[in-house]
Amino acid sequence: ASVACRAHTQLLERTCDRTGYDSSLPLASIVRRAVTRSGDPQDHSLVHLAFGRLEGRVGRVAVAQRHFALARGLLTTDPNAYLSAAIDLDESVVLWLTGDVASAIDLAERGAAIAFRIGWSRGRVAAGANLACLYVCSGRLKEAQERIQQASRETFSSPSFKLAVADTKVRALLASGDYAAAEAILEANQPELQSQPWYELTFRQTQVELLRRMNRWPEAMAKLSTCIQSARQARLQTLLTGFQLTEAEILIESE
Repeated sequence: ASVACRAHTQLLERTCDRTGYDSSLPLASIVRRAVTRSGDPQDHSLVHLAFGRLEGRVGRVAVAQRHFALARGLLTTDPNAYLSAAIDLDESVVLWLTGDVASAIDLAERGAAIAFRIGWSRGRVAAGANLACLYVCSGRLKEAQERIQQASRETFSSPSFKLAVADTKVRALLASGDYAAAEAILEANQPELQSQPWYELTFRQTQVELLRRMNRWPEAMAKLSTCIQSARQARLQTLLTGFQLTEAEILIESE
């Protein structure tokens, strides 16, 4: 039951990356049935973690946070450091989306500490990228650069994580006003076919922000149009709303 539960959960997340969460509801039901047949608290925690990630990406923040709380609670009697780190890191992203940067940093730093303690390279990459982005938002640019360098040195790599690290580098350069260097990194790190839509569109969002700051309105609007279409197809409501707000702001700014 445990193997089936974990396999179905992994398939659900991969399917949602391609077709969107709402289109994967039948598979989500299979995951729920599979976890009810497992008596392992860690299986239940893993499923709540996955649903927390998915709900957060479609903008259902309150539901996502309930899943994260349940996932964390299930580990009190059966601890798992990998899951604990993943819960903290993923919830930090959701908190960042709500604008609660201080709480997001607290969780990401805790998740990072666990990932370093257990030698989890993938978790260290995620922590480095998350914290660098959060530090940029807080004006802590030196610490952001340190986290970027740390993430870049890790052995774990994937198309999505490489894109996340590149995106974070660009955000730091935007904050420091080095638009030429930011554009060079964007051009050198185009999304690959294997990149997950969330990471690709976040990368595109940063590209739009660069064009916006350089007053290159037509290029920014053209990129936005593509991003809005892609976010709608992937059913990533959180990013779609962000793109639509940016579009409205650019229309005002470019008048």
